[in-house]
Amino acid sequence: MKSKRDSDIESEKRQNELVEHTIKFCDLISDDLRSCPDNLILLTLTGHLIVEELMDMTLAFVLGLREFPKNDRGESLLSFYEKLRLIQAVVCEREPGPNADLLCVIKMLNKVRNALGHKLKKQAEIEEMIETLLKSYYQKTGKKRDPTKPLPTLLRHCLVNLCEFLIKLQRHFYNLENKL
Repeated sequence: MKSKRDSDIESEKRQNELVEHTIKFCDLISDDLRSCPDNLILLTLTGHLIVEELMDMTLAFVLGLREFPKNDRGESLLSFYEKLRLIQAVVCEREPGPNADLLCVIKMLNKVRNALGHKLKKQAEIEEMIETLLKSYYQKTGKKRDPTKPLPTLLRHCLVNLCEFLIKLQRHFYNLENKL
């Protein structure tokens, strides 16, 4: 059985991990997503990579690992979809966290990314896919879409919020751990 001191040390370590993940999140958003040009394909691919990185951090946090395991080439051992399913399982098994409906939007982001990453699309098709993604995002969040904002700005905003959601999930699980 852990002593109070050991529990405090463990809690402090976990809190430091959260801080590190939040800093990394801020860096990813400012360095990669905000600086990405207003090209819908580039935004989608960049956003997908950032979301996947944050899913890795979330899974590592929930599983109590320093980082999510990778193979010898530095590639993840699981696909994006497998990671998402694991996160969904954890969120549904334990006390639901912040707007778990956003996991559906992340799943849709993966579908859009796969469609864009494996087949050339006309601009109208790309815009239609992004519109569908955004419609789902606004439905799941209950937020109102600003009709004056261009599509790349709306997509960037959606991606940032999906990333924030993953960081909030980590905080949620940290809080659950410390309730016990």
